Amino acid sequence: MKDYSHLKKEIDHCSKCGGCLAVCPIYGELGIETMGSRGRVFLFSQYLEGNLELSKKFAEIMSLCLLCKNCSATCPNGVATDQLVLAARKELVGKNGLPLIKKTVFHHLLKSNGRLNLVARFLAIYQRTGLRWLVRKSRILKPFPSNLEAKEKLLPDIQGGHPFRQEVSQRIPVENPQRRIAYFTGCMTNYVFQNTGRSVLNVLKENNVEVFIPEQVCCGVPAEASGDEETMLHLAAENVKNLTKLQVDAIITDCPSCGVALQEYGEKLGTEEAKAFSSRVKDITQFLIQDIKLKIPKNNVPVTVTYHDPCHAIRGLKIQKEPRELLKKIPGLSLKEMNGTNQCCGSAGSFNLSYYQLSMQILDKKLNNIRDTGAEVVATACPACEMQIGHGVRKNQLTQKVIHPIELLSQAYLAGDK
Repeated sequence: MKDYSHLKKEIDHCSKCGGCLAVCPIYGELGIETMGSRGRVFLFSQYLEGNLELSKKFAEIMSLCLLCKNCSATCPNGVATDQLVLAARKELVGKNGLPLIKKTVFHHLLKSNGRLNLVARFLAIYQRTGLRWLVRKSRILKPFPSNLEAKEKLLPDIQGGHPFRQEVSQRIPVENPQRRIAYFTGCMTNYVFQNTGRSVLNVLKENNVEVFIPEQVCCGVPAEASGDEETMLHLAAENVKNLTKLQVDAIITDCPSCGVALQEYGEKLGTEEAKAFSSRVKDITQFLIQDIKLKIPKNNVPVTVTYHDPCHAIRGLKIQKEPRELLKKIPGLSLKEMNGTNQCCGSAGSFNLSYYQLSMQILDKKLNNIRDTGAEVVATACPACEMQIGHGVRKNQLTQKVIHPIELLSQAYLAGDK
């Protein structure tokens, strides 16, 4: 067992008040003490004291956590339950190894852009050749276990024929730039939501920011969330090596999960180079509001928008006002807040694949709140949330469009150009 003395201090801070249970989405659905935040703290403490084995039930309980950080944000003593869960998952991987599918993905795909590009190309072909239509029309996946037929519909239409980073130059120069930044696209923008990447580049160009898009790999969040610390550290070291070669003012990402991961590289790798890297990481909404003089679009985007706060944005990066400030700067746009805007949508990386039905139950609450606003557009600054909420919209035959707020700002600039 590793040295978890720092986490024992976290456990000692728990007063067992149960306040965390009131905000835990999993406890809210299941109503089982051990499946809630307080239960996980107790179980991990018992493991550390040698009173509990790493059983299948222990593994199930630790996997049934969204890592949404809501419990930690609510806890009066600031107990980092999510860090306890991650430590438990590392211990489980140390004892049992990774499941075959995750091992294949983490060790052979995430570490190789070439292989990921091939998988993305296959998915694009699957969607565009009629094969997807045939699969869904024939319902050939219905007999398969684990709700495979429903899970196949989670993936939205891929917005490009090629990965985003293959579409663009590694440097997008501008005359007399007010800032120079490195753009960490992340996997979702690179392979699925290419329109977000295009919008980021357009917005930065409009604001006279020079952009570098260097070679990069996955941020490591999927591996870390599954307990694979070795892969996460490998990916972190690769990204630090590739991005620190550039003389830039900031490292920008449009995904808060990537942002949290990149900001933690310094602590995890422990090198001065990594610490300097992490200190320059910012979300695109932060950068536009805090670091530059933002050009205000002159043309209207007449639409009613509601905003969903991603967990890693509001409780990880502490971003709440910046996306809203961006939206409010768009002429003609009306922002209407939903109830429970900071409640988890149930995506949590691959949680919606592992526990599809439970994930949908959590999502249903979010969708009801969206309906109540009457908004035409749902904006969210997280590609995973965009995928999850978009799936819910399609599944329930709703009419809302789900996009990154940077796309709305880009639309306003483009409307001006026209």
